[in-house]
Amino acid sequence: MSQSETLMARDGHKFNAYIAKPAGKARGAVVIVQEIFGLTSHVLRTADSYAADGYLTVAPALFDRIRRDLVLGYSPQEIEQAMGYRKQIDTAKAVLDIAASAAIARHVGKVAVIGFCWGGLLAWAAASELPMAAAVCYYGARIPALLPKVPTCPTMLHFGEQDPGIPLSEVEGLRSAFTSFGFSVPLPAIDHVFSGFEFLGIILVTAIPFGIYDLVEAMDNVESAEAAGDAYPTTRVLTADGVLHSLAETVPLSRTMKEKIAALRTWCKTRARPASSAWQADARAEAGRKIEIDAGGKGA
Repeated sequence: MSQSETLMARDGHKFNAYIAKPAGKARGAVVIVQEIFGLTSHVLRTADSYAADGYLTVAPALFDRIRRDLVLGYSPQEIEQAMGYRKQIDTAKAVLDIAASAAIARHVGKVAVIGFCWGGLLAWAAASELPMAAAVCYYGARIPALLPKVPTCPTMLHFGEQDPGIPLSEVEGLRSAFTSFGFSVPLPAIDHVFSGFEFLGIILVTAIPFGIYDLVEAMDNVESAEAAGDAYPTTRVLTADGVLHSLAETVPLSRTMKEKIAALRTWCKTRARPASSAWQADARAEAGRKIEIDAGGKGA
């Protein structure tokens, strides 16, 4: 089943898109990127073929940024017109249309992008900037001009040995650019470890007093809890407070999260800190007077 829908790119541009849906549950999605001739019958048939294989397929009408429903033939005059139209559309704008097309299909799973000719170049650009699952570029001219931007997903390139529009020197240049492509093992930079010691004194001036204060406060809480006969697991409470403090100081958190941690630390300390000795004496005296009154005494 296929249909045409109007989509909107991130910059507010509205464009038409041909959407072909599979008969059953989609296995994934594919964005088909046109050649310089618009949404031709070849593009639509390609979209339908992927839908028949179980993929939700979206083909954006990129020429809608110039004129809606623009489709050209293959005559020399039309080819010249098509090349002129293509030059009027910035690659970044076309990628916005591809992004919008991929966005409406992500609910079915992974999304790949496949492009032909001009679309091959745009598929490379989209795979370099958008979270695509895979990319296939058919005879994409001028891809080397996009380097050093490279796709962040598995990508397949197709070129014709006898294609006059893309010289083999360009293909070989692209191939050689990836001859040594891979990953390098990171090496530890020991000198940077010691370069920060010059600031150690400034840090310790504030860190040591606050550390001593936290230690004294924690010990005071433990002693007062024991004196009051508090059976609450004070050690675990103070340990939790220390962990929360470490998280707040070492992990980048939002302001809201830091406020929640501060409130939780206050709760931990409150649970571990019973009443002062003076308050306990007053409470015992008050309890004694209440016993005398309940026994018939006059009280103090």
